[in-house]
Amino acid sequence: MFTEAQGTSLGALAEAAEARFGDTSTLLFEGATMTSAQVGALARRFATGLTSLGVAPGDRVAVCMANCVEVLACYHATW
Repeated sequence: MFTEAQGTSLGALAEAAEARFGDTSTLLFEGATMTSAQVGALARRFATGLTSLGVAPGDRVAVCMANCVEVLACYHATW
C-alpha cells in the first residue's frame, strides 16, 4: 500500500500531505482544530526559527513538549 513512499523522507511526506489535504481539518485536540495548511505554516515558522539558531540538516533536535496541537508542527519542522 505504501510502496511509493519507500526512500521518501518524513519531511517530504508531510509536505505531500499538506499539498493533498490543504484546508481539510486534520488535527483535533481538546476542542482545537488545525488544517493541514495551518500545521504546515506553523511548521515552516518553527523551522525558520531553528535555522536562525544555527540548526542545520543532520543535526539532532530533542523535542520535549506537552501533548498539544503545536507538537505536530514541531515534529514536521524538525523533519
